[in-house]
Amino acid sequence: MSAVPPFFGPFAVAREIKTARGLYRLEMAEGPSRVGQYLSFVVSAVRADGIERVTLRCSVEEELAAPLGGSESTVWLERVAAWLAGDFDHLREAALRSIRTERRMAEFVFDREHPGPFGL
Repeated sequence: MSAVPPFFGPFAVAREIKTARGLYRLEMAEGPSRVGQYLSFVVSAVRADGIERVTLRCSVEEELAAPLGGSESTVWLERVAAWLAGDFDHLREAALRSIRTERRMAEFVFDREHPGPFGL
């Protein structure tokens, strides 16, 4: 496993998104790690009143990650926040279903074919 690119800095950053279910606070729950040609990190969405937490893993192909730059994970969280806010109910259900039925964290993979919020 090689080193994580230097543009990942401290990941103690948060963003809020408004959804039909209320206000959620997004945080990087786990910093980046490299798995093959992907950079992977975990995002946690906690409802403002604290009664719900949804966690998911994002894996971004390194080719999509490099042009983003930035000195910290703020850039990554902003991209994921916009993506989650756009289709929150569907993504929330997919993450919860993965935990309930597969007993594992939902993983969303972004690559050249499916760049999601990391499209250039």
